[in-house]
Amino acid sequence: MRDVTLWKNVGVATVALAAALAAMPARAQTAPADDQQTANEDIVVTGSRIRRSPLDQDKPVVTVDEAAIARTGLSSVADVLQRLPSAGGGLNTKVNNAGNIGGPPDGTGVSSGSAEIDLRYLAAKRTLVLVDGLRYVNGTAAGGIPASVDLNALPTSMIERIEVLQSGASPLYGTDAVAGVVNIITKQAQQGLRASAQFGTYRQGDGHTQTYEASYGIQSPDTGTSLVFGGYYTKQEGVSTADRSISLFPTPGATSCAAGGCSSAIPNGRYDVLGQSLTLVAPVIGRKPVYPTDFRAYSSANDSFNFAPYNYLLTPSERYGGFVNFKQEIGENINMRAKVVANHRQSTTEAAFLPLFVGPDAGNGNLLDTISIDATNPYNPFGVTLSSGANGTPANYSTVRRRFVEAGQRVFSQTVDTFSATLTFDGSFDIGDHKWFWDVNGVYGVNDAHQLFTGNVNAANLARALGPVSACTGACVPFNIFGGAGSVTQAMLDYVTFDEKDKSNQRLWDFTANLSGELFDLPAGPVGVAIGYEHRDQHASYDPDPIIVAGLGADVPTSPARGGFNVDEVYGELRIPLLSNTPSSTRSSSAARRAIRTIRRSAATPPSRPPGCGSRSPTCSSAAAMPRACAHRASANSMPARRGSTRRSTIPAPARPAARSRPTRPSEPIASRTAFPPVAAMPSRPAASSASSRRATPR
Repeated sequence: MRDVTLWKNVGVATVALAAALAAMPARAQTAPADDQQTANEDIVVTGSRIRRSPLDQDKPVVTVDEAAIARTGLSSVADVLQRLPSAGGGLNTKVNNAGNIGGPPDGTGVSSGSAEIDLRYLAAKRTLVLVDGLRYVNGTAAGGIPASVDLNALPTSMIERIEVLQSGASPLYGTDAVAGVVNIITKQAQQGLRASAQFGTYRQGDGHTQTYEASYGIQSPDTGTSLVFGGYYTKQEGVSTADRSISLFPTPGATSCAAGGCSSAIPNGRYDVLGQSLTLVAPVIGRKPVYPTDFRAYSSANDSFNFAPYNYLLTPSERYGGFVNFKQEIGENINMRAKVVANHRQSTTEAAFLPLFVGPDAGNGNLLDTISIDATNPYNPFGVTLSSGANGTPANYSTVRRRFVEAGQRVFSQTVDTFSATLTFDGSFDIGDHKWFWDVNGVYGVNDAHQLFTGNVNAANLARALGPVSACTGACVPFNIFGGAGSVTQAMLDYVTFDEKDKSNQRLWDFTANLSGELFDLPAGPVGVAIGYEHRDQHASYDPDPIIVAGLGADVPTSPARGGFNVDEVYGELRIPLLSNTPSSTRSSSAARRAIRTIRRSAATPPSRPPGCGSRSPTCSSAAAMPRACAHRASANSMPARRGSTRRSTIPAPARPAARSRPTRPSEPIASRTAFPPVAAMPSRPAASSASSRRATPR
């Protein structure tokens, strides 16, 4: 691979392949190599509950085995799966902007550090991810309540192969299998130790990735006991957009902001006041600016802020986890199986310095839109109160836009823990000459995520610090929004900023029972049938920081959400062979599924507001009542930093109307959303892990 200068692999019993093969796509196979000796045996193949030979498959199933995964040199399952032709993208290690990609308007925000698989561009929530044919708990990253499994929560050391059904299978698996099914098969049997280590880097000397995996298996034919356990550790360092020429500006390959996409929130401030659009000639430190001496006309072409170098091309993360697979024969044809999986992730994403927008046309949808800057504020150079119009007086300014460089870059740190436990009893029995198979399964899973965002602004404190100096008492320090870069003191920062703490949680209880076998023989072969029952209980919660809930952050307000559902489903599948021993064998297959669902919603979850309706707008109950400042921004999508924004959700549900789309800032084009660099910017390499980042634009 061109961009890899160092690639070391060591192993006991297994060794990863050389770096020259690291850029090769994952190889699709009709059957994994380890199963060639059992190719003629009837087994359960993803896409059907009726056992059959894996070579007798009438649906488009692609299998990626452990050896193919090792050849890629990638340590993230999502990065491997997204190389398949049927994959339509999804969050991965190169996404630093989960707000616009992982947080759609229906409220199922995925947020930072997560990784998904999206088949056929139908969205990740319509691709069902199974582990050993059973459901796995959905992931979170304190950014909402997503409807998809976080593939970064699955230890790579436990994977034997991955089967990808590239067609819909809702009658068999449920309505969330519209796009297809990804079935991750774990190691069920192993003898002795298997271990590997790998290291990868770019020729630029960054993006170092190291992965260590080990598993150990014990087999006892005399007692019918099988035990496989293992663990892994992966650390991926980030790659900054500032370190690649193609990503130095919002428009890939550009050399200046003249190409567009830069931000109107600049370090020296843009002041649309008294019918003028102004900025400072130079920062004013230690005194109040003088109007008009210290000001000049604002020029979008010359003054816009380039936020692009302050983001990640490759997001850093650290993951470790382990698994235990246990099987015990408890009768001649009865087995007990147990599996426990645990995973821990710490990831970090960054964005440029906070773009602070204040004023009636700021479009935040919260208190920041109503702030008036009082004439007595010791740093107000205009001699009059800049009124937002919220108190009934005519508005005499539009917005004050200030890039908050003194507070440093926005940093979002996620800590995510995932746990899953499975217990299965399975067996077989004979009815005449036909063998029948049964299994009963119980699954419990929980995903718990916490996120810390440093550098947010408390709008209530800012309003007090910009208001009448007589009201700024106690801990309040008058705020200097007019002095430009470097004019905000530490005391001012301490009063108006806060660390935002968000959390989310998902829990899964799942019980399934399946029975399959052959009813009778026809001239063309036996008639196969499968029936089953599933009871699933899912619950989720999302708790943003109380300051955000109150609408006092520098973001569109969002509210906590919690709820869940119970679903009871029964299915049936029938397979009838019609012709055999012909050039083209013919069979008829059909399946049906019936679901009864009970949805629970928390009474504490408030009704949804339209975009732009913050806590200050109790009468904003329809699009027609939307504040005028929001109307001209409804089509863009460059709002700063909020993973869920106005979105509220219980458990993932059908998409909500497009009217819930997040409002966006004027003068900050959609080009600022760029999250996926062109292929030339980040060639494939033997590095792994993490994915995604924050909920909003990387400005």
